[in-house]
Amino acid sequence: MKISYIPLTNSGPQAFYVTLNGTQYFFWITWCNAKKYPHYNLDIYYDSARERPVACGIPLVADWGLTNQLRYLGLNFGLVVGDPSLGGEMEYGDLGVSHFMYVGVDEEDDAAVSQEYTPVSR
Repeated sequence: MKISYIPLTNSGPQAFYVTLNGTQYFFWITWCNAKKYPHYNLDIYYDSARERPVACGIPLVADWGLTNQLRYLGLNFGLVVGDPSLGGEMEYGDLGVSHFMYVGVDEEDDAAVSQEYTPVSR
């Protein structure tokens, strides 16, 4: 398995492309300011127009396999948001500061994960 770091910023919504095992995905990360349990959400699309969804409304829970429950969709990667302090609840602005996103693919090939993350402003 190959594990790669996905660089995130700690400000506002984030949108970017990532290529995993030859398939390009568009990741859209937003903050949900709910009264109870505010959190970040991840939406995964095939296109930046957000018309071809893969999976939407995935809460970014630290140290949890975010795509484990989506294996039936044929996703060939795993996502996790790591919390080095183990146990801290994620707050607004924590992404890229105290919580970090990693992707794992089954291939050992260096080309399996594109390091060319293309930020998209919205």
